[in-house]
Formats: sequence, structure tokens, C-alpha cells
Amino acid sequence: MPTLVPVEELVFICGALPDIGRSLVNQIDHDGALSDEWMAVPDPSTEAAARRLMFNDCDDATAGWGLTTVRIFNPPRVYEEVTPLKRWPEVPETYIVGMQDRIIRPEWSRRAVAVRLDVTPIEIEGGHCPQVSMPERLAELMDV
Repeated sequence: MPTLVPVEELVFICGALPDIGRSLVNQIDHDGALSDEWMAVPDPSTEAAARRLMFNDCDDATAGWGLTTVRIFNPPRVYEEVTPLKRWPEVPETYIVGMQDRIIRPEWSRRAVAVRLDVTPIEIEGGHCPQVSMPERLAELMDV
């Protein structure tokens, strides 16, 4: 059994927001969560694809460093498993939308956040990984 820890707030950064009772594959197939650009890439696990899709708002040095910090793909279970959530925790929630995100559609994020979390997302100028391209701005938004 996993160890549970107290949660004070949930912060989602340009992420595929879970939908209770559904898998990520279901959301991709039926809700249009992923961008056309991501879906059109034959092999998104390449460095060139990651630079274009994940780090499109980074200079070369920052993108190079960013590539060392992420795992491009997760195991299939991450995409296929129905979320184990039965309900959202009763804590404050924040969702940050990258307006130049080339992986998760910003318009999808806005809709999903409104329905699932009932909050207004924070929109920022940037791509999929603002924790890499603009960590100071992200920290300001999160009051860290």
C-alpha cells in the first residue's frame, strides 16, 4: 500500500489533468487534450522533438539542460490506467496554462480546469515546461 502524505495544495503545471473514472488515453482520444503538433510527430521521444515541443520557449543552453531533467515518456500504464482518484482532495488547487504549450492544448486545459477543479487557471506566456524556461516567474506565481 502506498504511503500517504498530507497535502496542503495541488498545483498543476501545464499538465494533463486527471478525470475521475477515465484514463489519459480516453481523454486524448475523446477530448483533444494533446495538440495537433504533438500528435503529428512520428517519434516524440527524440531530442529534436523534445526541443520543439517541450522547450520551444527556451534558449539552446536552457533547453539542453532541460533535456537532462526530464523523462520523455512514461510507462504505458500512466496513459492507460484509469485514475485511481475517487474524488479530488479538499485542498486549494492551482493550474498553470502555458499559452505556447505545444503538447497540452491551452483551450483544453481551460475547459478541463473549469469543470474538474472549478478554478480559473493562471495563464502565462510560455511553453510546456515553465519550470525550466522561467523558474523565477513560476515561483512568483506560486508564492514560493
